[in-house]
Amino acid sequence: MSAAWARVQASVGRVTRACSYDRAGLGWSEAGDEPFTLDTATSQLHALLAQAGEGGPFVIAGAGLGSALARLYASRYPEETSALVLVNVPGATISFRAETPSIRFISVAPWLARTGVLRATRRWSSSVRGLPEPAAGELRSFLNRPDHLARASGELARWDEAVARSEAAPLPRDLPVVQVEVEGRDRIAVLADEKNAGDVSEAIVRAVRRARSAVQPN
Repeated sequence: MSAAWARVQASVGRVTRACSYDRAGLGWSEAGDEPFTLDTATSQLHALLAQAGEGGPFVIAGAGLGSALARLYASRYPEETSALVLVNVPGATISFRAETPSIRFISVAPWLARTGVLRATRRWSSSVRGLPEPAAGELRSFLNRPDHLARASGELARWDEAVARSEAAPLPRDLPVVQVEVEGRDRIAVLADEKNAGDVSEAIVRAVRRARSAVQPN
């Protein structure tokens, strides 16, 4: 969710233009008529960047499932991607089935949200601690919204497919790919932690500077 990247966006924004977004049906974005698929997610990001007038090539960053989608985007639109920064890449080291309880019970989270149990227990609300306002309040609200959680559950149901396809996706040989592993039991809002956000920001800034130096004339 874009709100979870507030620290990173503010830090990277001191060096270059930094944009974050919510996939359809998550956070601030309406669901639309199309169900979630991996191909739809990448094509919608492509359309969003074009319609917003953002000029590439881009340093694309994503965390967890978002890192798998970032790889798929770079494979599909290599001419628009100058580098990838992938946080907590799913696959060999991060398994959906081995994830923390906050991920494992997300399939029942929409029901828990509707009955008020989720908000009362603050199971996920507490995970935003450390984020600046208004991002913390936004993320806290989204993590207790049944519609948002239902969409997130549907996305995570495609976890294995996303991992398999992203690992098989061909990337340009000269495309810089940086992987960052950050700590934290709750990966829902892991970038709320100042150190984690700093590590990710530093990786993105390095990728941006490397991309700039690659296009500068000698």
